[in-house]
Amino acid sequence: MVLKISTVQKQHHKTSDFDIIYLTDDSKKNHFNGIKKCRAQNLMSEIGINDKPIVIGGTVWDWFKVRKSWNSDWVGCDIMIIDEGSQLLVSDASIAIECLNPKTGKLIVAGDHMQFGPILRATYPTFPLNHPLIFGSILQCLMRKENGNVIHEENLILREGQKHNFGPLTAQLKENWRMNEKLNSFFQMIYGKDYKISSLKETKLLPSLLFEDPDSRIQRILSPDSAIILVKLMARNKGLRNNPRTLEDKFLQTEVEVVEKIYISINNVEETKKPSLLIVTPSHRQRIAIQLKLKRYPNINLQIIDTTEKMQGKETADIVIACFGFYNLDKTSKKEFVFKINRWNVATSRARSKVIIITTDKMLDPEDIEISINKKMREGRAFLNMIENWVQNNDNNIGEKRKRENIGIIKWTISGDEKKQRND
Repeated sequence: MVLKISTVQKQHHKTSDFDIIYLTDDSKKNHFNGIKKCRAQNLMSEIGINDKPIVIGGTVWDWFKVRKSWNSDWVGCDIMIIDEGSQLLVSDASIAIECLNPKTGKLIVAGDHMQFGPILRATYPTFPLNHPLIFGSILQCLMRKENGNVIHEENLILREGQKHNFGPLTAQLKENWRMNEKLNSFFQMIYGKDYKISSLKETKLLPSLLFEDPDSRIQRILSPDSAIILVKLMARNKGLRNNPRTLEDKFLQTEVEVVEKIYISINNVEETKKPSLLIVTPSHRQRIAIQLKLKRYPNINLQIIDTTEKMQGKETADIVIACFGFYNLDKTSKKEFVFKINRWNVATSRARSKVIIITTDKMLDPEDIEISINKKMREGRAFLNMIENWVQNNDNNIGEKRKRENIGIIKWTISGDEKKQRND
């Protein structure tokens, strides 16, 4: 019997009527003939012992239930596929791995080292290079160099002129099935120059109708000529700048207003050409504020608005708005949160055609020396600087007479500075 099992980590797995889904393959027709469901503890009696290949899907904890119900007639599955391996702890993965046939079973771990890893609540010791990273993800634990040493986190980020070398156990998938050519050219800086659009994928461009908005800033933001746009929130009022708490609220208010204007413009496009929209927020405060504002439009189909963590491995859209309009970054915990490189990569890589990043000078050019010293924060800042440089050098509107540093960056004065507002 060929039994392939796909496991997916879910931190908060909800109990339902059915724990397991499985597909049985009809070899005569050479395709899947249907999806069936059953409780995890009833799987053995449902599938029986036969020679037909069976694909089964469930979470790690579903497979813990299956393992408890096994009997001596079944020796385990032939192939185990662990999806989202960068998020799954080694300790949790061991539960799924135990379901493999110990003699002939093969383990395949799929994941992205640049996405979020598992949440570690404890501090663990530093081990030698040849020691497996058993306290991290199963993906990181199994990624090894030629000499058997683990590939530590600092070796996972691509430097200028560097090529990825993940060792003999890791095969990098180099076909991008999600993005159009323009957007993919930025992510080649992350995943390598050989990360290319699949030849079977149809490149999708945004319809030109999107920039009919009377606000010239919205026209530039939604122009199909630019795959990534930075909207920089700015405060020119000295009185506001002297009151950080009030200013932080003003930045949030303005961020919501920008999202609202973009949202309305997109929904004015005729239905057959309307692009899909995804709004990603690092914090729940931003998510709630945007949701409350957009609920004022009951006749408009509300698109997905959620935090970055909940977006990983799930949704994609034609346009993604990433909301990083933070002004007050005084707390170390907040700086570590917003400058986490994995958070930036997840937020921006959800898009198929365009990424709109709402941000601030505090994010683009932080003066805090701690951000330069702290390796984690420094990497996040470097990612944002890569975006800024790429935007300036890849904007197709360079024929317009703008200062070089303003190309692809729309300056947006915060609420309360309306008299000083201008279309930069």
